[in-house]
Parts: sequence; structure tokens; C-alpha cells
Amino acid sequence: QAAPSVRLSLGDSYDSYLASLNPSAWWKLADAVGSGTAADSSGNGYTGTVSGGVTFGQPGPLSGIPLETAALFDGTSGYIETAYNPGGPAFTIASWYRSSASGSTNIILDSGAAENNNGLGLWLTSSGNLKGAAKGSLTAPAISNDGLWHFGVYAFTSNTQNLYQDGVQVISASGPIAPITGDYGLRIGAYGGGLFDYFSGSAAEVAVFPYALSAAQVGQLYSLAGTPAKQFTTGTQRAYTLADFLMQVNSDSQQAVQPQLGEPVQVMAPLQENLMPSDSVALSVLAPGTTWSTATYGEASCVA
Repeated sequence: QAAPSVRLSLGDSYDSYLASLNPSAWWKLADAVGSGTAADSSGNGYTGTVSGGVTFGQPGPLSGIPLETAALFDGTSGYIETAYNPGGPAFTIASWYRSSASGSTNIILDSGAAENNNGLGLWLTSSGNLKGAAKGSLTAPAISNDGLWHFGVYAFTSNTQNLYQDGVQVISASGPIAPITGDYGLRIGAYGGGLFDYFSGSAAEVAVFPYALSAAQVGQLYSLAGTPAKQFTTGTQRAYTLADFLMQVNSDSQQAVQPQLGEPVQVMAPLQENLMPSDSVALSVLAPGTTWSTATYGEASCVA
């Protein structure tokens, strides 16, 4: 069996970039298998409560980050209830999803948008097209119920709507849009105003923002999700370039310590700013400590 190694993502990792966008709520859905709750990574305390057929620990959409898992929804009883009740003149809702269901509406997340257009909704139509809704709605022209991972984002302001699929704007509309009042709490995996139209498939990285993300921000999130993380074993020290962390490379062969799976390790890097991809970064990975030390350019955790 291969020795444990350290995963390090330098620069704009998906998680660090999404956090910098200040989401109102953010459910990664990477919770432990058997968990009855879904953690809110935004820091705002909107922990979700699991009901029915929801299975954590499934393969996730983020390349090279094996600890970032997803949740599988059974399509008949599984959903996650949250206390987040969106209301206001502008929002963005985003989620990674994977489904092959068809024949009925397949709701990824919703806060009552389907009934009275007073909430937010991100769904798959009965034909498998991504749909975003608030006080208005947009439907993507291409189907995405093909069993592959896709990234859906719906953003609106008082006069614009934009729907993005896999980092690209696929449809937009302009015209006055009244603020939503938030009749229901946001529900992941079923309609927010009643228990029907359950989601059948996997979901991850569900996030809500109190403003409309730009096309550049959506594209950056999508591109970062496809960036494999650098793998190397603990107890090594050598000069890396920032470009080394933007491609898949083999693990170093040396090993000095064997941290347990998921145990934090300390990462040290020079406190430089404005690094370019060709700049050299001297990096030390030390034995596990009691404190997780996050360097300026990255974060680390033990992976198998």
C-alpha cells in the first residue's frame, strides 16, 4: 500500500477562491458517511438537516482532491433542509450536479420558486435541461442529464438574468425583476414549498451569494475545479515553481513520517506576494502538529 502523502493546492484553489467571493451559504456536501447534517462552510451557521435517502462520501467533481466528496440523492425521499431563507434584489445560486434522470422535474435546490416565484430554484427539467428561476426563469438549450458532472449557476439582479453551464453563459435575459421575498428555507434535493420533485443524482459544492457573480468569476470557479492538486510525501524539501502545482505530477519518493488519513500537517512557504508561475517557491512539509498551519498560497491535508 502506498504511503500517505500530502495534498497541497497553491494559489487560487477552488475552495479558497469560492471563499473569497463571500457566499451567504455554502454546503460542500463532503460530510462524513452517515452524517445527519450538512455543514455550512460559509461560517454563517446554516447547517443542513438530512432526511431520507441521502448518502455522503460519493465521488466528487473536483479533480485531484479525493477528500472533496459529494452527496447522492435517491430521487424518492432524500433531501437536506436548511434554515437559509433567501430574500433580496440580487442572488447567485450554484451547484455541481450529476444525474441521468428524466421524465419529471429534478430539483437540485429550491426555496419555493416553482410555486410563486418568490424563491430561488436550480432544477433539471423533465427533458434534462438545466433551469434557474427566481421572479423569472431561464432554461439551458442543451441537456445535461448525461450522467456526467456539470456546474450550474443562475445569477440575477433587478434587471438581468444569466444562466451558466460548465463555466459558460448559455442564456440571458434583461428586463425588470422584482426582489424575491423568501417564502421558504432553501432545500437541497427537493422542492422548497413541499416534498416532491426529488433530485435523483449526486450534488456537491452548493453555494448561494447575495449578489450576481460575473461571467469571469463563474468561469474561474469552473476552471479551478479541473486543476489537479500537487501530490508529494511528507518529510521532503526542495524548490518548486508555482507551475508545478497546476498540473498532475508524480509523488516524491522520500518519506519521513506517516500521518494518519485526514490528519493536518504543517506547511511552510515564503511570505511573498505576486508570484508568477515561473517563480521558485521553497516549500517545507513537516511532521503533523497540533495546529493546522495554512501558508499564504495553500492548504494541506493528508490523503491516501
